[in-house]
Amino acid sequence: MKRRFPNLSHYFTYFVGDRTTRQNILNNIKDGAWYSVMLGLTSSFTGVFAIALGASDEMLGWLSSLPALLSMLSQIPAARLTERSPSRLRVSLRYGLIFRSGYLLFAFIPFLPIAPIYRAWTFILLVSLMNFPGTVSGVAWSAMMGDIFPGSLRGRIFADRNMLLGIVQMAVTLVAGPLLDNIAYPYNYALIYLLSFGALMTSSWYQSKIVEQPASAELLSAAAGAGGGGGAVTSVVETAEETPPAQASGAVRVRQVLGDRPFVMYLVSLFIFYLGLNVSAAMWTILYVRVLGLSQSFIGFR
Repeated sequence: MKRRFPNLSHYFTYFVGDRTTRQNILNNIKDGAWYSVMLGLTSSFTGVFAIALGASDEMLGWLSSLPALLSMLSQIPAARLTERSPSRLRVSLRYGLIFRSGYLLFAFIPFLPIAPIYRAWTFILLVSLMNFPGTVSGVAWSAMMGDIFPGSLRGRIFADRNMLLGIVQMAVTLVAGPLLDNIAYPYNYALIYLLSFGALMTSSWYQSKIVEQPASAELLSAAAGAGGGGGAVTSVVETAEETPPAQASGAVRVRQVLGDRPFVMYLVSLFIFYLGLNVSAAMWTILYVRVLGLSQSFIGFR
Protein backbone atom coordinates (compact mmCIF):
# COMPACT_ATOMS: atom_id res chain seq x y z
CA MET A 1 0.00 0.00 0.00
CA LYS A 2 1.38 3.36 -1.03
CA ARG A 3 2.09 5.83 1.70
CA ARG A 4 0.24 9.08 1.16
CA PHE A 5 2.14 12.26 1.90
CA PRO A 6 0.28 15.28 3.24
CA ASN A 7 -0.90 17.82 0.69
CA LEU A 8 0.96 20.99 1.67
CA SER A 9 -1.11 23.14 -0.67
CA HIS A 10 -4.23 22.00 1.15
CA TYR A 11 -2.63 22.65 4.56
CA PHE A 12 -1.77 26.24 3.66
CA THR A 13 -5.14 27.08 2.08
CA TYR A 14 -7.91 24.79 3.41
CA PHE A 15 -9.37 27.53 5.62
CA VAL A 16 -10.02 29.83 2.63
CA GLY A 17 -12.95 29.25 0.30
CA ASP A 18 -12.06 31.79 -2.39
CA ARG A 19 -10.04 30.21 -5.24
CA THR A 20 -8.17 33.38 -6.20
CA THR A 21 -7.08 33.95 -2.61
CA ARG A 22 -5.92 30.34 -2.31
CA GLN A 23 -3.73 30.85 -5.36
CA ASN A 24 -2.46 34.13 -3.93
CA ILE A 25 -1.47 32.37 -0.70
CA LEU A 26 0.46 29.68 -2.58
CA ASN A 27 2.18 32.13 -4.94
CA ASN A 28 3.07 34.35 -1.97
CA ILE A 29 4.65 31.37 -0.21
CA LYS A 30 6.61 30.34 -3.33
CA ASP A 31 7.74 33.95 -3.81
CA GLY A 32 8.96 34.06 -0.21
CA ALA A 33 10.57 30.61 -0.37
CA TRP A 34 12.76 31.56 -3.32
CA TYR A 35 13.61 34.86 -1.66
CA SER A 36 14.65 32.83 1.41
CA VAL A 37 16.98 30.81 -0.81
CA MET A 38 18.81 34.07 -1.53
CA LEU A 39 18.87 34.96 2.17
CA GLY A 40 20.24 31.53 3.04
CA LEU A 41 22.98 31.84 0.43
CA THR A 42 24.11 35.36 1.32
CA SER A 43 22.87 36.88 4.59
CA SER A 44 25.38 35.14 6.88
CA PHE A 45 28.29 35.81 4.54
CA THR A 46 27.89 39.45 3.47
CA GLY A 47 30.55 40.72 5.88
CA VAL A 48 32.83 37.78 5.11
CA PHE A 49 32.61 38.63 1.41
CA ALA A 50 33.50 42.25 2.17
CA ILE A 51 36.60 41.10 4.09
CA ALA A 52 37.57 38.84 1.19
CA LEU A 53 37.29 41.84 -1.13
CA GLY A 54 39.68 43.81 1.10
CA ALA A 55 37.45 45.69 3.54
CA SER A 56 39.00 47.11 6.72
CA ASP A 57 37.33 47.00 10.14
CA GLU A 58 36.10 50.56 9.65
CA MET A 59 34.60 49.63 6.28
CA LEU A 60 32.68 46.80 7.91
CA GLY A 61 31.13 49.43 10.16
CA TRP A 62 30.05 51.36 7.06
CA LEU A 63 28.61 48.16 5.61
CA SER A 64 26.40 47.81 8.67
CA SER A 65 25.36 51.45 9.03
CA LEU A 66 25.17 53.01 5.56
CA PRO A 67 22.54 50.60 4.13
CA ALA A 68 20.46 51.05 7.29
CA LEU A 69 20.63 54.84 6.92
CA LEU A 70 19.55 54.68 3.25
CA SER A 71 16.72 52.33 4.17
CA MET A 72 15.49 54.69 6.89
CA LEU A 73 15.59 57.72 4.59
CA SER A 74 13.71 55.78 1.91
CA GLN A 75 10.65 54.92 4.01
CA ILE A 76 8.57 58.07 3.42
CA PRO A 77 9.41 58.41 -0.31
CA ALA A 78 8.58 54.71 -0.66
CA ALA A 79 5.17 55.24 0.93
CA ARG A 80 4.44 58.20 -1.35
CA LEU A 81 5.43 56.26 -4.47
CA THR A 82 3.23 53.36 -3.40
CA GLU A 83 0.22 55.58 -2.73
CA ARG A 84 0.47 57.36 -6.08
CA SER A 85 0.47 54.16 -8.12
CA PRO A 86 -2.81 52.43 -9.07
CA SER A 87 -1.03 49.07 -8.78
CA ARG A 88 1.04 48.17 -5.73
CA LEU A 89 2.08 44.93 -7.40
CA ARG A 90 3.56 46.85 -10.32
CA VAL A 91 5.54 49.11 -7.97
CA SER A 92 6.84 46.15 -5.98
CA LEU A 93 7.91 44.25 -9.10
CA ARG A 94 9.50 47.24 -10.84
CA TYR A 95 11.59 48.42 -7.90
CA GLY A 96 12.18 44.85 -6.78
CA LEU A 97 13.79 44.06 -10.13
CA ILE A 98 16.20 46.99 -9.71
CA PHE A 99 17.06 45.84 -6.18
CA ARG A 100 17.49 42.19 -7.14
CA SER A 101 19.67 42.97 -10.16
CA GLY A 102 22.34 44.09 -7.69
CA TYR A 103 23.00 40.46 -6.80
CA LEU A 104 24.06 39.83 -10.38
CA LEU A 105 26.53 42.73 -10.13
CA PHE A 106 27.94 41.37 -6.85
CA ALA A 107 29.08 38.23 -8.67
CA PHE A 108 31.48 40.23 -10.85
CA ILE A 109 32.94 42.62 -8.25
CA PRO A 110 35.88 40.29 -7.34
CA PHE A 111 36.98 40.35 -10.99
CA LEU A 112 37.09 44.14 -11.37
CA PRO A 113 40.59 45.34 -12.45
CA ILE A 114 40.93 47.73 -9.51
CA ALA A 115 42.64 47.65 -6.12
CA PRO A 116 41.01 45.37 -3.51
CA ILE A 117 40.00 48.27 -1.26
CA TYR A 118 38.07 49.85 -4.15
CA ARG A 119 36.32 46.56 -4.82
CA ALA A 120 35.22 46.55 -1.19
CA TRP A 121 33.98 50.14 -1.42
CA THR A 122 32.12 49.28 -4.64
CA PHE A 123 30.35 46.47 -2.81
CA ILE A 124 29.47 48.67 0.19
CA LEU A 125 28.10 51.46 -2.01
CA LEU A 126 26.06 49.04 -4.14
CA VAL A 127 24.55 47.38 -1.07
CA SER A 128 23.66 50.82 0.30
CA LEU A 129 22.17 52.23 -2.91
CA MET A 130 20.12 49.08 -3.47
CA ASN A 131 18.28 49.80 -0.26
CA PHE A 132 16.19 52.55 -1.89
CA PRO A 133 14.51 50.35 -4.54
CA GLY A 134 14.46 47.50 -2.03
CA THR A 135 12.59 49.64 0.50
CA VAL A 136 10.09 50.87 -2.11
CA SER A 137 9.44 47.29 -3.21
CA GLY A 138 9.00 46.13 0.39
CA VAL A 139 6.59 48.92 1.30
CA ALA A 140 4.48 48.27 -1.81
CA TRP A 141 4.49 44.54 -1.09
CA SER A 142 3.37 45.07 2.52
CA ALA A 143 0.54 47.35 1.40
CA MET A 144 -0.55 44.81 -1.20
CA MET A 145 -0.64 42.03 1.39
CA GLY A 146 -3.00 44.18 3.46
CA ASP A 147 -5.24 44.57 0.42
CA ILE A 148 -5.56 40.93 -0.60
CA PHE A 149 -5.65 39.20 2.81
CA PRO A 150 -8.13 40.28 5.53
CA GLY A 151 -6.82 40.97 9.01
CA SER A 152 -8.41 37.96 10.71
CA LEU A 153 -6.73 35.51 8.33
CA ARG A 154 -3.45 37.36 7.92
CA GLY A 155 -1.97 35.97 11.15
CA ARG A 156 -2.56 32.36 10.09
CA ILE A 157 -1.36 32.97 6.53
CA PHE A 158 1.89 34.63 7.54
CA ALA A 159 2.58 32.33 10.49
CA ASP A 160 2.53 29.35 8.11
CA ARG A 161 4.55 31.27 5.53
CA ASN A 162 7.22 32.41 7.99
CA MET A 163 7.56 28.91 9.43
CA LEU A 164 8.25 27.44 5.99
CA LEU A 165 10.55 30.29 4.96
CA GLY A 166 12.62 29.90 8.11
CA ILE A 167 13.13 26.20 7.36
CA VAL A 168 14.16 26.97 3.77
CA GLN A 169 16.63 29.67 4.80
CA MET A 170 18.21 27.49 7.48
CA ALA A 171 18.61 24.52 5.12
CA VAL A 172 20.18 26.64 2.37
CA THR A 173 22.58 28.35 4.80
CA LEU A 174 23.84 24.96 5.99
CA VAL A 175 24.64 24.08 2.37
CA ALA A 176 26.11 27.49 1.45
CA GLY A 177 28.88 27.42 4.08
CA PRO A 178 30.55 24.19 2.90
CA LEU A 179 30.06 25.32 -0.71
CA LEU A 180 32.02 28.50 -0.01
CA ASP A 181 34.73 26.55 1.83
CA ASN A 182 35.23 23.97 -0.93
CA ILE A 183 35.37 26.27 -3.96
CA ALA A 184 38.30 28.64 -4.45
CA TYR A 185 37.83 32.39 -4.05
CA PRO A 186 36.55 34.35 -5.97
CA TYR A 187 34.63 31.68 -7.87
CA ASN A 188 32.81 30.58 -4.70
CA TYR A 189 31.21 33.98 -4.15
CA ALA A 190 30.57 34.48 -7.86
CA LEU A 191 28.62 31.20 -7.85
CA ILE A 192 26.75 32.10 -4.66
CA TYR A 193 25.60 35.45 -6.02
CA LEU A 194 24.67 34.02 -9.42
CA LEU A 195 22.55 31.38 -7.68
CA SER A 196 21.02 34.11 -5.52
CA PHE A 197 20.13 36.15 -8.60
CA GLY A 198 18.47 33.11 -10.17
CA ALA A 199 16.48 32.50 -6.98
CA LEU A 200 15.39 36.14 -6.89
CA MET A 201 14.20 36.06 -10.51
CA THR A 202 12.16 32.94 -9.72
CA SER A 203 10.77 34.73 -6.67
CA SER A 204 9.75 37.69 -8.84
CA TRP A 205 8.04 35.36 -11.31
CA TYR A 206 5.85 33.88 -8.58
CA GLN A 207 5.17 37.35 -7.20
CA SER A 208 3.98 38.48 -10.64
CA LYS A 209 1.35 35.72 -10.56
CA ILE A 210 -0.35 37.23 -7.49
CA VAL A 211 -3.75 38.66 -8.37
CA GLU A 212 -4.05 42.15 -6.93
CA GLN A 213 -7.55 42.66 -5.57
CA PRO A 214 -9.39 43.83 -2.44
CA ALA A 215 -10.47 41.01 -0.16
CA SER A 216 -13.69 39.48 -1.50
CA ALA A 217 -16.97 39.42 0.43
CA GLU A 218 -16.73 35.62 0.63
CA LEU A 219 -13.24 35.82 2.10
CA LEU A 220 -14.24 38.47 4.62
CA SER A 221 -17.13 36.26 5.70
CA ALA A 222 -14.76 33.31 6.12
CA ALA A 223 -12.39 35.49 8.11
CA ALA A 224 -15.18 36.55 10.44
CA GLY A 225 -16.02 32.91 11.06
CA ALA A 226 -12.38 31.96 11.59
CA GLY A 227 -11.93 34.78 14.06
CA GLY A 228 -14.51 33.31 16.39
CA GLY A 229 -17.10 35.19 18.43
CA GLY A 230 -18.27 37.21 15.44
CA GLY A 231 -15.63 39.88 16.10
CA ALA A 232 -15.15 42.72 13.68
CA VAL A 233 -12.86 42.02 10.75
CA THR A 234 -10.17 44.63 10.24
CA SER A 235 -8.84 45.06 6.72
CA VAL A 236 -7.35 47.68 4.55
CA VAL A 237 -10.64 47.80 2.65
CA GLU A 238 -12.58 48.70 5.79
CA THR A 239 -10.07 51.26 7.04
CA ALA A 240 -9.43 52.94 3.71
CA GLU A 241 -11.32 56.07 4.67
CA GLU A 242 -9.10 56.45 7.73
CA THR A 243 -5.97 56.55 5.56
CA PRO A 244 -4.61 60.06 4.92
CA PRO A 245 -5.30 61.10 1.33
CA ALA A 246 -2.38 61.02 -1.09
CA GLN A 247 -2.71 64.77 -1.60
CA ALA A 248 -1.97 65.61 2.05
CA SER A 249 1.28 67.50 2.61
CA GLY A 250 4.29 65.92 4.26
CA ALA A 251 3.92 68.17 7.33
CA VAL A 252 0.29 67.09 7.79
CA ARG A 253 1.30 63.44 7.58
CA VAL A 254 4.07 63.87 10.14
CA ARG A 255 1.65 65.57 12.56
CA GLN A 256 -0.85 62.75 12.11
CA VAL A 257 1.81 60.16 12.91
CA LEU A 258 3.18 62.06 15.93
CA GLY A 259 -0.37 62.53 17.22
CA ASP A 260 -0.79 58.76 17.54
CA ARG A 261 0.87 58.24 20.94
CA PRO A 262 0.70 54.41 21.04
CA PHE A 263 2.31 54.25 17.60
CA VAL A 264 5.03 56.73 18.61
CA MET A 265 5.80 54.65 21.72
CA TYR A 266 5.98 51.57 19.53
CA LEU A 267 8.49 53.32 17.25
CA VAL A 268 10.60 54.41 20.22
CA SER A 269 10.68 50.85 21.58
CA LEU A 270 11.69 49.53 18.15
CA PHE A 271 14.44 52.13 17.91
CA ILE A 272 15.89 51.13 21.29
CA PHE A 273 15.61 47.42 20.47
CA TYR A 274 17.36 47.68 17.10
CA LEU A 275 19.97 50.07 18.48
CA GLY A 276 20.97 47.47 21.04
CA LEU A 277 20.77 44.68 18.49
CA ASN A 278 22.86 46.35 15.78
CA VAL A 279 25.36 48.55 17.64
CA SER A 280 27.86 45.68 17.57
CA ALA A 281 26.76 44.17 14.24
CA ALA A 282 30.03 44.76 12.38
CA MET A 283 32.07 43.43 15.29
CA TRP A 284 30.61 39.92 15.00
CA THR A 285 32.11 39.41 11.54
CA ILE A 286 35.49 40.71 12.76
CA LEU A 287 35.32 38.32 15.72
CA TYR A 288 34.36 35.30 13.61
CA VAL A 289 36.85 35.86 10.78
CA ARG A 290 39.83 37.80 12.13
CA VAL A 291 39.90 36.76 15.79
CA LEU A 292 38.47 33.23 15.90
CA GLY A 293 39.37 32.27 12.31
CA LEU A 294 36.12 30.37 11.79
CA SER A 295 35.42 28.69 8.49
CA GLN A 296 32.41 29.76 6.47
CA SER A 297 30.71 26.48 7.34
CA PHE A 298 30.89 27.37 11.05
CA ILE A 299 29.72 30.91 10.34
CA GLY A 300 26.71 29.44 8.57
CA PHE A 301 25.90 27.37 11.69
CA ARG A 302 25.75 30.40 14.00
